[in-house]
Amino acid sequence: MGIRIHKSIGYALTDVIYDEDNWTVENDGRFDPDGWMMLDCEESEERYTMAGFKKHIEALLPVNKKDHNHGEHFELYLLLQLMDAGNVKELYSYIIYDMEFGAGNVLMLIPPGNNDWVRYDDIIDYYDPANRENDGGITESIIPIDRPIWPYESYNNLKTMPPTALTGVQQQFYNTVKYRGLEKYTDQQAVAEILGLDTPAEFETHIAPVIPLALVEMLKYVKMFKDERTIYELRPIIYGYWG
Repeated sequence: MGIRIHKSIGYALTDVIYDEDNWTVENDGRFDPDGWMMLDCEESEERYTMAGFKKHIEALLPVNKKDHNHGEHFELYLLLQLMDAGNVKELYSYIIYDMEFGAGNVLMLIPPGNNDWVRYDDIIDYYDPANRENDGGITESIIPIDRPIWPYESYNNLKTMPPTALTGVQQQFYNTVKYRGLEKYTDQQAVAEILGLDTPAEFETHIAPVIPLALVEMLKYVKMFKDERTIYELRPIIYGYWG
């Protein structure tokens, strides 16, 4: 079949510490020794299965199905419906890491069920300037996204763990300030406090796009990270590589 260009949108770490000589990321202390990234492909796929993930989700939902419609459960309930309908692929489809052909520093993660967030061998991508090498060839690309990915269009305040979602009013306020520029406001401390921040400096560091709950639970299930806080270091990007 040969190698082709891969392009995806999702949530990523772009600072993975990797050892290309030994094909390992064990020097990156964020990864769980018993988790997906520390096992070879065959072992990870045998240990962490879609059937196991489904049981993990079912255990999180309330026994009374009427309670599934509550905000904290609804996203997982929708995921379970996709699973029952056969519209969720195997877990490896949503965990993209290719040290050999891709960028070894990039771990791309996609909320399960969003099958159209990945494409392969699309003619447009071969001519996208983001993937053009200086010699006329094709190289990997990392394009940061400065806003949440639809339909997960909300933000978190990272000062708490787990993070606290901004209210609707806070989100509208944040977007207004963000696109006008915080530096244009005379009382930046007041702006920060409205968003639940302690200082204006936290405007850039402590407000981030929400990580979809389905992805959060997938990463917990596959024991991706030692510390749950690492999940909230993920940021939206568009990632392309030739492999």
